[in-house]
Amino acid sequence: MSPRTRWRLSPLELLVAYQHMGRDRLPFPLSFRGDAQTMQEFAEMRRTAAQSVLAQFDDNLHRVLAVLAEPVAQVIACGLDDGQQLIRVRGGVDRTIGTVAEQFPGPDREAGGDVLLSLCRREHLGSRIADALPTAPPGAKRPPPVHRSDLAEDGGAVLRSAGYVSPRSEALRFYRRPHTGTGEVTVADGTWIDGRVAGKGEMFRWIDFVDDGRYLVRGEDPITAVPGSPEALAQQIATMVDAAERSLTLG
Repeated sequence: MSPRTRWRLSPLELLVAYQHMGRDRLPFPLSFRGDAQTMQEFAEMRRTAAQSVLAQFDDNLHRVLAVLAEPVAQVIACGLDDGQQLIRVRGGVDRTIGTVAEQFPGPDREAGGDVLLSLCRREHLGSRIADALPTAPPGAKRPPPVHRSDLAEDGGAVLRSAGYVSPRSEALRFYRRPHTGTGEVTVADGTWIDGRVAGKGEMFRWIDFVDDGRYLVRGEDPITAVPGSPEALAQQIATMVDAAERSLTLG
């Protein structure tokens, strides 16, 4: 029988397993909200969860949990789908393997549902995370880069050709279109353990525009947007993971 590479755990089961790895809470953006009415009830629920995890526990599940707890580089994807459900995905790599934790929607935005854990080869992490996001066709446009200085209010140049469209107007026309889903992907080295790592690494956004498709947006200067095919999304994540690992090595 082939070794198991996927596990579906309840939020409490994952919390119990994660605590076994020395962590006291789930990594952002994964969420657990208990509904026990008493400490005794919670203790019993926790015992049941521990028994369920123990029945599934093997070397591969231990590897998945170990990489999530202490990755060389980590990936956080969170956002909203077209039904305004929260998207919660956490990934990590060590030198050889990748792991992904994808949390399904719960009863409301504050409480996540079951978590699908998966083990993959390190180089497949980007495509696994791309697969965990809502599907959308790549956008059909090729918007030009826009510098932040161009987004300032129009200075009012006197002479302009007929039909002139300022970079600011062009950017606003593109980015202010109706969209069905959006979110951000952050990649950081593994030194930022637990808690939210936003602002600690590199980040890009995905935006799914109505009657067009998905774009990957980088917010540096200049701001860029490229059509967001699954392959482009996976490659962007892979490039950022490699950069995060190099920064850790050089540091």
